[in-house]
Amino acid sequence: MIKDIHLSTIVWAVFIILGVMLLLEGTNVTPGLFKPCGSVVTVLGFALLIFNQWVWSWHLLHPWFVDRPYLKGTWKGVLISSYVNPQTQQKVPPIEVYLVIRQTYSAIHLRLITKESASESLANNIPKGEDGVYSVASVYRNTPQLAHRGRSPIHHGAMLLRVEGDPVVSLSGEYWTDRQTHGEIQFIEKSAKLYFTFDAAATGKFTPVSAPAAAPAAPATPPASPAI
Repeated sequence: MIKDIHLSTIVWAVFIILGVMLLLEGTNVTPGLFKPCGSVVTVLGFALLIFNQWVWSWHLLHPWFVDRPYLKGTWKGVLISSYVNPQTQQKVPPIEVYLVIRQTYSAIHLRLITKESASESLANNIPKGEDGVYSVASVYRNTPQLAHRGRSPIHHGAMLLRVEGDPVVSLSGEYWTDRQTHGEIQFIEKSAKLYFTFDAAATGKFTPVSAPAAAPAAPATPPASPAI
């Protein structure tokens, strides 16, 4: 979102340019021309704040005026990891995950929650491909609960999700970690509510927003998730 100092600079620049153009045309310019500058900055500041927080999300403004997908809410999905359990030498079953997205027009924050850990985004971007399809690119830090850090230490990773549909009907993609693990991830159910914990999300109400793709279903009791 534009800063106050930048907004003030733009408004004053417009008034100054207007004054110069009027002088060049032979119009008498008085100091009164610049009196509304302060009020204009205040009104525009409030207007931008309201737009940044709420108005931009109105679907009727997409995509002709707002060229950005609305992703805010909690997404329920399944994660399939390449992690191999060193004790069993078997891959872990599909893991139930929740992606909590907090979003304004100017910023987006992601938190991926599992039964044992949470991944918080450190840097995000929503690039648009040449074909008009958006993606969500995120670098994150995964913090397991203290009881599980013996076998699952804090680590970092990156995630790239494809944004499908307008309005958005699903998020799907891949992730990688600095523990040399990777996997696929898919979200096809959503709640407008922003959840803070796995247990709260697991008992929440989610609405399917697209037909499920061919992917293993999450187990009724989510397994340990050391590799996220």
